[in-house]
Amino acid sequence: MESEALYPILARRNELGGVFDLWMTYQQDSDVWCPYLEGVDVRSLQAAPGPKDADVSTVAVISSRIDQSRRTTLLESLLREMPIDSYGQLFCNRPGGMKAGRAGKLSVISRYKFTLAFENSICRDYVTEKFFDPLIAGCVPVYLGAPNVDEFAPGDNCYIDASRFENPRALAAFLVALAKDEPAYARYLEWKSKPLRPRFLKNLETASVKPLERLADRLRARQASETDTNAVPNSGSAR
Repeated sequence: MESEALYPILARRNELGGVFDLWMTYQQDSDVWCPYLEGVDVRSLQAAPGPKDADVSTVAVISSRIDQSRRTTLLESLLREMPIDSYGQLFCNRPGGMKAGRAGKLSVISRYKFTLAFENSICRDYVTEKFFDPLIAGCVPVYLGAPNVDEFAPGDNCYIDASRFENPRALAAFLVALAKDEPAYARYLEWKSKPLRPRFLKNLETASVKPLERLADRLRARQASETDTNAVPNSGSAR
């Protein structure tokens, strides 16, 4: 489930094809795909956003110091440009303000307009709960991570891609202006009242069966195929 930037063996599938029979990873072309979609469903995604009553517009919940994506530098730069409530261990300025667990996180970030959704690594397909939690909570993720994140988006115009901005100052200026422009901000939440993308619904359908169950199904099918191939053909009537 960790990125190939941290575990380079995941990038050596062609080389190691003769070693492992099956690959079960976050990568979409794995034999058994393991997306970060646990706890994500249509109803939670389409729930109406709650009031944005926090004192500032933007929240961060980052604790790990794993930083292949250079998110630490980006967060530090943004903190110099705009007010951000940081509940994680990284640059924490709201100690004790969030209950443990996912429910505690969702409850807190739902009060903000933006959540800084920064992955620890930038790799194709590596889209984690950092992207999906703000969408469930009814705020807009400001995303740093997978270059193909749009393939995982449940709707159009539902996130802000931090990589598209020239520098942290430009990103901060955009967020500050957008937070003050209620009609423009509301357009980032319109997707919640529309049908979700067919591709995303297909992903949810795949993820509705636990990865180990899908692995077991794949192994049973493989075993059945090998049994049929190795079966001795009928040599005719007995003599």
